[in-house]
Amino acid sequence: MSALVVAVACAGVLVVAGGDRDRRTGPDAAPDAGPPPLSSRWPAARTSTTVGRLADGMSYVPALYLDVAVSIGTAPTPDRLAERLVLRGELGAERVLRQVPASVRPQFFGLTADRGHLYWVEVVQSAEGTASSIWRAPVTGGAPAAMVTADAGAGQFYDRQDDLVVADGAVHWVARREGGDTAMTELRSVPVAGGKVDIVTLDGDLLLTGWPWLTSRGRGTAAVVLVNAATGRRVAVPSSAAERVTCTPVWCRTTTALGADVARFELMQPDGSQRRQVGAATVLPATTEVAPLDRFEVVADRGGGTARLLLYGIDSRTFTLIAVGVGSAVTRQGMLWWSTGEQDAAEWHAVDLRTLTP
Repeated sequence: MSALVVAVACAGVLVVAGGDRDRRTGPDAAPDAGPPPLSSRWPAARTSTTVGRLADGMSYVPALYLDVAVSIGTAPTPDRLAERLVLRGELGAERVLRQVPASVRPQFFGLTADRGHLYWVEVVQSAEGTASSIWRAPVTGGAPAAMVTADAGAGQFYDRQDDLVVADGAVHWVARREGGDTAMTELRSVPVAGGKVDIVTLDGDLLLTGWPWLTSRGRGTAAVVLVNAATGRRVAVPSSAAERVTCTPVWCRTTTALGADVARFELMQPDGSQRRQVGAATVLPATTEVAPLDRFEVVADRGGGTARLLLYGIDSRTFTLIAVGVGSAVTRQGMLWWSTGEQDAAEWHAVDLRTLTP
């Protein structure tokens, strides 16, 4: 398993004024002194460790944890002729949700859970090109997975928490609007049980980020803009041309490259207020999701020669040690999980961030 991957990636205008928008605080106390471990700071935290293999010996990579005991992930069949989407439950119980021939190079994106059902995007390749469809399956029981719609359009799926959003009785995602000289985005929605796909066209190259908000990707020197799909309100996020900005409706993450493996990493609110540097120049975001639960940032500290996975408390401005020797880390829906060990002997560890009391 490779060394910890550092995530510095995506993600008429009203500019919201903020009294502290141009103020920067110095870096919060760098974790060099040795932050306390998770078990010390939150002894009641719910955690788990599982081997990265199924009962049949095939490698398993979790794509979503519902809690520390239940995950959904991918694994090839023993003959490697198909890729499986597997629900791994308590006491090692395994249930195959989908099995797709490897010949069509299947990928599963956007896994999310709502009201006892799982939802995901299935992408396959054929001589005709790429096809995307939306699926769902119950978390419990033996009912098979069902396709919600095959009308996904030119869906924009990047294995992000907000690739799919389930809200107001519908599944929502974004697709690229084909044709034209100006970037346009289709906000697509379909009832959770299937039906006609509703399409709303919005100006800009947008991604979902905390329903009902979308965010522009801020390519080049263009400012990042937050768009409320329900009201049409647009909020321009103040930033400099040198910064790479990724936002939710509550927090924005900015990174400014300073050299190889070093950058200034800052957090601020979308109006520019409460801006602060997070750690030293060796501290960088470790996951693509910005500010899980609006309370934390998951960061990697590469100082001292050994990469450490740390949890930064936004309100407390303190660091907690999660692990060392980490291969990759992911956050989704209030869960954080990470791998350790080599690929053939990987272990997956999870912590329920919702159990970390303020």
